[in-house]
Amino acid sequence: MNMIRIIIIIIITILFVIFPGKSRTSFCAAAGDNDDGYVSFSVPPSSDDVAAGGVEKEEEEVDDPCGVMYAFAEENGGWRYLDAAIASRSLRQFRAVRQCARQGDVGETLQMAVEFSQRGLAFLAWELAQELHVSTEFPGAGEILGKSAFIARAARKYTDCERLARKAVAVKGDPREHLYMNYELLTSCVHRQGHDGAARVRTIHEEAARRHVYPSQNPWQPGGSVAYMENLRGKPIWSVKDLRPGNGRRFVAMLRSNYKAIRREFKEYNAKGGFMVDEVEGLASARGQWQELQLYDKGFANKPACAHFTTTCAIVRKYLRSASAGDIKFSRLEPWARIYPHSGPVNYKLRMHLSIEANPHAVLHIRPDITLSWREEGNVFIFDETFEHEVWNNATSRRTVLIVDLWHPDLDSSVRKKIMRGRRREGGVVVEKKIRI
Repeated sequence: MNMIRIIIIIIITILFVIFPGKSRTSFCAAAGDNDDGYVSFSVPPSSDDVAAGGVEKEEEEVDDPCGVMYAFAEENGGWRYLDAAIASRSLRQFRAVRQCARQGDVGETLQMAVEFSQRGLAFLAWELAQELHVSTEFPGAGEILGKSAFIARAARKYTDCERLARKAVAVKGDPREHLYMNYELLTSCVHRQGHDGAARVRTIHEEAARRHVYPSQNPWQPGGSVAYMENLRGKPIWSVKDLRPGNGRRFVAMLRSNYKAIRREFKEYNAKGGFMVDEVEGLASARGQWQELQLYDKGFANKPACAHFTTTCAIVRKYLRSASAGDIKFSRLEPWARIYPHSGPVNYKLRMHLSIEANPHAVLHIRPDITLSWREEGNVFIFDETFEHEVWNNATSRRTVLIVDLWHPDLDSSVRKKIMRGRRREGGVVVEKKIRI
């Protein structure tokens, strides 16, 4: 197999030597792509392409480009084929994608791109989003630029994401909720570029705090976009003693004293090939690095999972309303994984980690200068996830914890009950009504 690959590489090299003026476009056309109506074309390069030194030819027009695009997807087994082809750059010249985008107005093109992105077709969505050329004075520019930045981030075009998000936060008179989302996009894409990301993000956080975008007005506590209650104390790290006497402390003590049984259930589940899913927000640096198994979602049990985790779910049920805020899940981090900096949406709960598979080389870093690690199985730590935080696993072994959300000890019982009444299951998905205090 390796010999065949070597021979193919040699042949391709010889062709480029014999035909030095031929571009990738010409070879695609010579290979017969045009026979099916999918003619090669060139597009204005993104900033990432410019950095890579890409050079494109003049674009040609396609008859009924939207029809061509949809037909291609149908004939080749679906949209994922087209998305994968664009990602691998083998269909970089598929001009129908962008020309289809130009046929609609900005709103139609944006909606198409967002729908593709939500379906996981990140690269196809980005091809469309690049046709959304709007200025900061354009009506609804903040939302359009923000969604374009979101699409760029999903396609891992982080320099383009930063460029679009910076334009989005510069839009005057944009609603606060749009500003918040756009600042979140801006910081996340700067973080993902590495090098001087942390220093640049600090400047962005300080700017957002000055503009009163963050509910806490604290540059290092950007979370709380969904619900932020000013009467609740805010600090990064909490101890078990900080919890209310009674059910809060008893719940944590019960979990700690039963950690061996919880660990045994988890290992048995793994040994049987138990299913875990990738974290849904795309915060891990690569797919498969951060996986979860939800036992309770906002107080609603995952019954198939609880059928196996009988001890764990029995403990949770006992304290579900009085101590637990309703989200309980196993979280597994693979070797050398990274979880990008992020913050939680509400401040009325705290997050506890019960160490199931310890790893002293896996660390939780909470801005600006707090670092914790999972050194011993059965230990716990509690933190406020509205503070920006990230995780690194600098080792060849996994790190597994049981994540348990606890009610904030300052939260009034009447408010807690109001939050729980606002939760319901709709079509297999748990939704939570946004409360007003």
